[in-house]
Parts: sequence; C-alpha cells; structure tokens
Amino acid sequence: MKAYKLTDSKGQSRKGCQWGENVTNIATGKGTIHVYADPYLGVFINSIHDNFVLKTAKMWECECSEPVADDRLKIGVKSCTTLKEIQLPVLTTEQRVEIAIRVVMKIYKDKEWQKWADKWLSGEDRSYAAAYAAYTAADAAAYAAYTAADAAAY
Repeated sequence: MKAYKLTDSKGQSRKGCQWGENVTNIATGKGTIHVYADPYLGVFINSIHDNFVLKTAKMWECECSEPVADDRLKIGVKSCTTLKEIQLPVLTTEQRVEIAIRVVMKIYKDKEWQKWADKWLSGEDRSYAAAYAAYTAADAAAYAAYTAADAAAY
C-alpha cells in the first residue's frame, strides 16, 4: 500500500524511530507505525499528531503493509518502507480556512452562518465585516446553548 510518513529534519518519527531512503521498520506486538494516505493530510494534522517544525520536516513516500488501524486521519501499519523523500506540501492560510469551513459546515447548521460560509467558499464575500458577523452569530448561538445546558444541569 502506498502511503506517506512525516518525520523531523533528522528523518526521525516522534518516538525516535529512524527513517530514510529505502529504510524499513516493523512494529512488534500491538504497536503500529503511523502513516498518512495523503501528504497534505499529514501536514494539515501535524500539530495534533507529531508537531514537527514544518520548515524543516521531511515527507517520505512509503510502501506499507495493509492497514491494521485507520481512524481516517492516520493509518496504522505493521511494516513500512520509506522509499524516497518528497517535497513537503504547503497549505496556504486560505486552504486551511476553506478546510475548516467545510468541516464546520458538516455539523453547524445555522442558516446565517451557512449563508456566510457559502459566500466565502464561492469568493463572493470574504470581507472582514461578513466574517465578523458570522463569528458573532456563531458565538451567540454557542453561548445560548451553553446557558441552556447549564440551566438544565442545575
């Protein structure tokens, strides 16, 4: 299976496992080696998994055994060979904002916020005023939900 491995500048993963061109590592027991299905995903969620300094991190194209775990963010495999280093993808601020908006759209159904999100995604309105209005509406809704939950719990 083709996958991607993110390492620090020395080619080491978070627990100090060494990687490099044509290096194979095998997980023993219940352990797994974490890889990503897509290099952009690895970069996007780096801060919650490895937190490597992206200016110096390395991305490796890998050949891995079949997955034994998959939480849709990272994949766990028993065997991984890093074949070659590839250029680390760069996500712009605009791309990160778009991803965040699309994720929130899946769960937050406020009509005004959805209207703002659609306009931002289409490029129709990316103004500060529109973003601030969406923020204050979402903040007010969150506070109202918190207050209602707190009152119900009391």
